Amino acid sequence: MQQSCVERFLMSFDIELKEKYTSQEDLFKWMVVLDKLESMYEISYSVSDRKGLHMIRWVFDNEVPSTWDEFIKWVEAFDEEADMVESF
Repeated sequence: MQQSCVERFLMSFDIELKEKYTSQEDLFKWMVVLDKLESMYEISYSVSDRKGLHMIRWVFDNEVPSTWDEFIKWVEAFDEEADMVESF
């Protein structure tokens, strides 16, 4: 019963219910849904992995660069962000 309700809800966002989401397109669709729910209902306080949600948003907002030197800077920025989130 619950699964069919979730599947019906996700269909309106063109998301298939899966155990694991690995494609960037699937993750992007989920981020759109979560952002909409956040703007309507402020759900971020109800998410059990707030750090993970924050970091996946950070990755979407800060695209992985294509050059090695820029990638090293990106990794350092990622680590700084993760450390900052961990301290809260």
